[in-house]
Amino acid sequence: MTGEGEDASVAIAKTVLKGERGELDPFLVGRQNGTKVLNAPKLRDLDSMPFPLRSEDRLGRYLLYDLTWPPASQQHNTAIVLTSRGCLHSCDFCASATVWGQEAVYRSKEKIVREFQELKEIFGTNTAVIIDQSFGQDKEWTLELCKAIKNAKIGINWYHQSNLTIDRDVIKAMAEAGCTKIGFGMEGLSPRAVEKVKPPNPTDFDVINDVFDYCTSLGLFVKAYTMIGFPWETNQSIKEYFEWIQKIRASQIKISYMTPFPGTVYWEKYRDQLVTRNWENFDTVRMPVVHNPHISIEQYHDIRRDLFRAFYDSNTYTDAARQMIDRFPRSVESYKEFADYLRHFDMISGNTHWLD
Repeated sequence: MTGEGEDASVAIAKTVLKGERGELDPFLVGRQNGTKVLNAPKLRDLDSMPFPLRSEDRLGRYLLYDLTWPPASQQHNTAIVLTSRGCLHSCDFCASATVWGQEAVYRSKEKIVREFQELKEIFGTNTAVIIDQSFGQDKEWTLELCKAIKNAKIGINWYHQSNLTIDRDVIKAMAEAGCTKIGFGMEGLSPRAVEKVKPPNPTDFDVINDVFDYCTSLGLFVKAYTMIGFPWETNQSIKEYFEWIQKIRASQIKISYMTPFPGTVYWEKYRDQLVTRNWENFDTVRMPVVHNPHISIEQYHDIRRDLFRAFYDSNTYTDAARQMIDRFPRSVESYKEFADYLRHFDMISGNTHWLD
């Protein structure tokens, strides 16, 4: 089956359970290797979908251990919320355009606010993660949504991922509406790497840091998403990474291994260079899955660990964290718990100077 599955899944269920064979006819587009192929059209009215089937038991299992507010110890029934589908960009490493097309479809602000209210009223949720692929791309829609959330006075703190080209008016509106953290896809650890991996992104680290600084000035934590494990990387590339990573003024960094998923440009480009086809290894953090003639898998494990340490042990990070704690004292609780998280995963080598 291709396309979006909600309507087609209902048709399949009716066919199997009730024998209503005609239900599948609108979705049949032919056969492939003797098997019927279903193609479900894009769902344009996202408001027509019911809220997810949630329970106290399920929500209670999920905590956001990232650097965020509130910290994990103070979170209650953390929830995942989807406000749109799709992305306006088409990055080579991402399958979004394959699945959704290069566009975004949005839910109404009324429906989203109601879902937030239900989470608060029924489950007492105080933390939510918006899992849109690039929240905030549509300025007008985002400003209207943030205004609606702010006016509703729900009391849920939320985190999301966005693009580095996000408008500052939007960032400010988010902060006023309860957003406490934004994740940005830098994707590369040097200007040269950023240019190769995600050309639409700014490659000037001063420009990138200006976005990060503006967010932290409003009390928002910033998470920078980056990648290593490309077949074109050399020891010189890695050396540059160690130089540049100490200049990034983010609150947190995620370093993933470049992983070419089926349906992406990277899959077509690198699938003949895979070192494994065990899908358990395609979680982006377990191991690099593409062969590099210069750097072994074992070396990459050490490099990734040492890059984390170089970032969190840097004077840049220490200065930024201390400034955040001075300006927003409650954040010290988040930093304390985050330090324990980093120690657990061996991401810091010594003392957390930013807590001294």
